[in-house]
Amino acid sequence: MNRVIRYIYLFIISSLSSQMYDSDFGTFSIYMNENIYVNKELTKSIREMTEDLVNKFGEVDQDHFNVYIYDNNKQFQQSCSYIKGWEAGLAINKSPQTIIIKGPQIQSYGISQFIKVLEHELSHIYLFRRADGIRLPDWFEEGFAMHIANEFTMNKKILISESFWKGSTIEESQLKSFRNVSRSKIPLCYAQSAAFFRYILSFKSVKEILDSISLYNNFYRGLESVTQIKYSDIVLNLESSVLASYKWYILIRFSKYIFYITPFILVMGYIVTRRRNKKILNTWELEELIDDTDWESHAES
Repeated sequence: MNRVIRYIYLFIISSLSSQMYDSDFGTFSIYMNENIYVNKELTKSIREMTEDLVNKFGEVDQDHFNVYIYDNNKQFQQSCSYIKGWEAGLAINKSPQTIIIKGPQIQSYGISQFIKVLEHELSHIYLFRRADGIRLPDWFEEGFAMHIANEFTMNKKILISESFWKGSTIEESQLKSFRNVSRSKIPLCYAQSAAFFRYILSFKSVKEILDSISLYNNFYRGLESVTQIKYSDIVLNLESSVLASYKWYILIRFSKYIFYITPFILVMGYIVTRRRNKKILNTWELEELIDDTDWESHAES
């Protein structure tokens, strides 16, 4: 009985000391630099994002989660031991599940990037609950989150292309858990994860894939069932034909340099054309002089 009373007491204290909101994932609280943060627009965005995920891919367990925002890089880096230094945000799968994210003030592209990162991290929270303890490879988790946040940009496709020609693409075995990959390779890890996830979607929808994984309670068996392909063959396709399909994106990067060198080309073309025309004019003048001389010679004779 005392235990029940203590639980109720702690719940009341917790409720009084924090501002909680409802969502399709359960209740959530928002903090700015460790302090309670109230922002109607942000609250609305989180509610809409969670509702959209549940409507598209199925319901998940309702439970409380927190969102911690930092407008100072130092505080963000010191907020969690999991942070490696390259993240713009992080989702932690511990009770309560927590999102740690850089505020718009310190995001590279301000509010637009903040919203994308928030959507990305909320996708992780959704997948944590949808998978319900099933171990998923990092490439699938990040590919899913990037798909939801629409982060598979042209620059990431070009990065895959560059790595393909350099022979420096990353093997699937490393992408199963790439938090230990060198920092310089992290952008490529994300790019390839997005490409791999898009390849998987060529077989079935996201919901069908997630349903199959849940049905078999195993990522690999679920994926093989829904694609009707052995995982080893999926990996073979991922590391050969899928990456090769992005190889010509590098030409897009080269094409932008044309903008910078076009004035130089035009100036050089003008100089060459002017010199050539000058030579032609000199030749014509010489020919006219010869013709005049010949005519005068005939006239005198």
